[in-house]
Amino acid sequence: MTHYPVLYLLDRGLFFPIAHSARIALDMFGDLEDIIIVGIENDWEQSLTPWMTSRWKDYTPPKDANMDGSGIFIKQFGLP
Repeated sequence: MTHYPVLYLLDRGLFFPIAHSARIALDMFGDLEDIIIVGIENDWEQSLTPWMTSRWKDYTPPKDANMDGSGIFIKQFGLP
């Protein structure tokens, strides 16, 4: 059985052509392994407001109280 890495993209209509073109350009010499690119489309109503709300929800990582309060995190990101 053959296994392939998979790249999942949100906003398929916007990012799939970019990812596919980059994949082809990077593999000009046949050095990259095969990959499956999956584009997940966001159903939007031709308005940026619901689209932006969805993007905040999809791209923002969940809160991690342990990491947020750790000295290493605060020092690394220069937080007060």
